[in-house]
Amino acid sequence: MFLRLLLFCIGVVISLSAQTGSSFTEAPTRAPQPPIEMAHDSHVRTLLSNSSAHVYRIDLEPGAETAIDRHEHDFLVLSLGNSEFDLAGSGNVYPMTMNDGEVQVMKGHWPHRVVNKGRAPLHLIEIESVREIQPENAICGLGAQSCTGAKFAKDDQTNYVESTLFITPSMRLAKIQIEPALGMPEHGHTSAHLMIALNDQRLSNAVVAGQSTSIEVHAGDPTWFSGDIVHRLVNKGTQSARFLTIEWR
Repeated sequence: MFLRLLLFCIGVVISLSAQTGSSFTEAPTRAPQPPIEMAHDSHVRTLLSNSSAHVYRIDLEPGAETAIDRHEHDFLVLSLGNSEFDLAGSGNVYPMTMNDGEVQVMKGHWPHRVVNKGRAPLHLIEIESVREIQPENAICGLGAQSCTGAKFAKDDQTNYVESTLFITPSMRLAKIQIEPALGMPEHGHTSAHLMIALNDQRLSNAVVAGQSTSIEVHAGDPTWFSGDIVHRLVNKGTQSARFLTIEWR
């Protein structure tokens, strides 16, 4: 999995990845017809919506397309499976090819539709942040200096790796992998955060001075955690549990 940044603003598109260099092209212009709310698109399903984030799932058969959707805020796009699609505005088309688990960071306020150009069904997750992501002001990742300080541990109860993908003034995005029958050590969060599963998984979530609950999710499913908690996640499944965490700063 790697991360790319698309800035649809100030007349340019910037594409950054861990495997390719920068490229510049004209930004798509606004669509002539009025865009609709994401929740009103028949190809879109709302998975979560609160004061911090809106999470949508887009499912398109080959050749199908969404309506012109309105994105009021910066958002992330996560590909479930390998995908090939177009982002089409008014008169301009931006071809996209994403690998399974790849993430794109996109600026909001750009009405466009998604067109599945591949031969297989397209499955995307969009995470819209009510607080703008501000990728152009990245502290690390997204074209700034590389993020450092990956966390990992391995013993008879713990086996996990956590890698920071980017940090901006408002958000931290990380990727975590926990091996079967093992977990993460106890850790705390001062602010709310969101987990997005990258594969089917079954976890236990033990909150210090609270309850222990089970989390059973499929790839793309969101799980919301409130702030000011200390907890421990354990992988109860038979395969590695992989997920993204989005923490608002």
